[in-house]
Amino acid sequence: MKILFASAHLPSSTARQAGSRTSYGICEWLARNHDVHLLSFATALEAETFDDTQRSIFKSSRVFPVSNKDRVKGLLRSPSLPTLIAARSSEPFAVAFQEIQRSILFDVVILDHGQMLQYLPLCDPRSVTVGSLHDIYSQMWERRTSSEQNALRTLAYRVETKRVRHWERSAFQRTDLLVTLSGKDRDIVLRESQPKNPPTYIHPKIESLRTNLVTTGSRPQNRLLYWGAMNRMENVDAVTWAIQEILPRIRRKIPDARLYIAGHGSDTITPSLKNAAGVHVVGFVDDVSAMMASVTAALLPLRLGAGIKIKTLECMAAGLPVITTHVGAEGTGIQNEVHALIRETAEELAHACILILNSSARAAEISKAGQEKIQEFHEFDQKMQLAWDRVTELVENKDRIDFGAGRTRMQP
Repeated sequence: MKILFASAHLPSSTARQAGSRTSYGICEWLARNHDVHLLSFATALEAETFDDTQRSIFKSSRVFPVSNKDRVKGLLRSPSLPTLIAARSSEPFAVAFQEIQRSILFDVVILDHGQMLQYLPLCDPRSVTVGSLHDIYSQMWERRTSSEQNALRTLAYRVETKRVRHWERSAFQRTDLLVTLSGKDRDIVLRESQPKNPPTYIHPKIESLRTNLVTTGSRPQNRLLYWGAMNRMENVDAVTWAIQEILPRIRRKIPDARLYIAGHGSDTITPSLKNAAGVHVVGFVDDVSAMMASVTAALLPLRLGAGIKIKTLECMAAGLPVITTHVGAEGTGIQNEVHALIRETAEELAHACILILNSSARAAEISKAGQEKIQEFHEFDQKMQLAWDRVTELVENKDRIDFGAGRTRMQP
């Protein structure tokens, strides 16, 4: 088949953002048997990771730089769209999107990330449209609204939540097939909208680089890790909460306990957080396996955001006992007290960390169960095949409908 993959973030196997790595895994799988053409937005940092080897899987590729200035232009260009969606509104991209469809009849157009569903009206009606949803934005805005303390911002968030929910419902209903990264998000799509066809889901691809095994007994002691990009509000909130309210409670019982903060942009957190007792800022690391082998457990106290938390899966895959919240665990299928310790308050999270740091036996149990659970997420090929069978069926049905009009297509 001929596939157009239009993405809000540049797919890359070495990207600093988990979503970009997931998208690249999808493209790589598709490129084994199909012609995949890429149109993608990319920040300067994302573009740095896109080398010739990664570019080679695509039949053609074109990247559109996006900066804060471009995001503002998008907001001005499409003021009726929710802010997050309008940030990817681009006339040059729209022109290129239409031009490539005039030159190539695509069997499938994949709009990667919910923001890209704004380009549905520009899709050739003869193509099957697939929305690849990494997050459900309305859920993200709902959590921002419920956690905000400022009255004016709460009001603004509430208005934006309604705008996003209305936009999502409309976009979901116009897409031929929606694919999420978890069963939880698939169920939200079904509950909140009336999609053309029942949505499906795939597991995000967890790279083997992040599954090197280190036994609990050989790990350094009393070292906790937060792993995530600090250009996302949910990570900033989680780190702030961990440093201000959770870590001090842990250090009252374990004075030498330390919290290591790693990931893109982690070196930019405020001095008051960076200089707090027991905090060590690692910054971006190239060798993820070595970094995860140098700590005792992962503390991921997420309260905001939406979608499956790939950082949780990566930490489990590396053999780290994980202490997290229901937000950090959602979509993964992990069970409290079995695959991870799931708590909600700062006091509960601190107590769970103390338990893991003080008990190598309990830590080993959680680590082993977590790694066994994560094997489900190595079924990426199987999940992709099941989802692609759905797409193929839609393509074949559309071919039969259009056959009388003289349409011809390259078959798989």
